[in-house]
Amino acid sequence: MSEERWLPEDFEHPGSVPLVDGVHLRPIRASDVDIDMVTVMANRDMLWRMYGDAWGWPPASMTHEEDEEDLAHHAADMEAHASFNYAVLTDDETRLLGC
Repeated sequence: MSEERWLPEDFEHPGSVPLVDGVHLRPIRASDVDIDMVTVMANRDMLWRMYGDAWGWPPASMTHEEDEEDLAHHAADMEAHASFNYAVLTDDETRLLGC
């Protein structure tokens, strides 16, 4: 039995999507770790209420390396079209506003 695809064979996910002035979406990357870590840990309590019970994320002791590995996993899933994680970024990409 063949596995049914959920996306067309030739599907290409967008590389960047403008939202409003000064803000856009683009696929998250492992290299976003520095700005991701700041945003995640600043919002950890809210994120834990949303995801903590199900995923144990984000742990209070999350390291830079653990966050980078998590982001690399998200990026690989996106390339494989298994799931999609877009970063909401300022146009200069110095601030990650969410995912």
